[in-house]
Amino acid sequence: MKKFYVAALMLAAVPTMAHAGDKNAARCEVRSADVPAYTAAAGDVATGNHLEFARAFSGHGRFELDVCHAAVSIESLPGLDQIKVAVTINGSDAAATRVQGLKVDADQAIVRMNFRKQDHATVKISLPLLNNSQDEINISQGDLELKATHSAGDRKIDVDKGHVVLLLNGREDYAQLDARLEEGTVKDERGGPQNGFLESVKDFSGHGAGKLQVKVGSGSLTIRKQ
Repeated sequence: MKKFYVAALMLAAVPTMAHAGDKNAARCEVRSADVPAYTAAAGDVATGNHLEFARAFSGHGRFELDVCHAAVSIESLPGLDQIKVAVTINGSDAAATRVQGLKVDADQAIVRMNFRKQDHATVKISLPLLNNSQDEINISQGDLELKATHSAGDRKIDVDKGHVVLLLNGREDYAQLDARLEEGTVKDERGGPQNGFLESVKDFSGHGAGKLQVKVGSGSLTIRKQ
């Protein structure tokens, strides 16, 4: 009877352990509940596994991006008055079905995408990230290239697992920078006294506006001058 009881306890614990290890997939699936799914609008281009759309966005409000399983490229363009998104996936599925949350107006842009690993998805986003903006970029599993030159505001980037390249104009794009990799080292290629492989990069002497926080769970983090 004792052996059966112990075995039952061990089996009961298995789902909990599996759920904890599957936290990335869970986050991708549940966060779209409070945001409506993508709806086509005039000017959108949807051709099977490719999707392009643009929505008016001032760049002074809130930008929130959640992506699972994709290679993501984001570029800050201060001259834009909209957010532009292009998505491409492998296979015959419609790319639009992967955009599980989309809510955009002049003062906020919320985009949530959940891809499958076999999609080999690429996402390209162009938008203004201006002073006083509140920006959150969350990537569960995937790579990120962030061209943050000419950006401002409080920008928080969180990548659970992947490779991140942060492109900056020296120290002109932030007032404070806090970049770290939980498993591994950060490589700062901008030159200067802290150039090279580091545990983290903390700089409170930037010449721009706002905070730039980057955290990578496991993978790599490289900071370059654009």
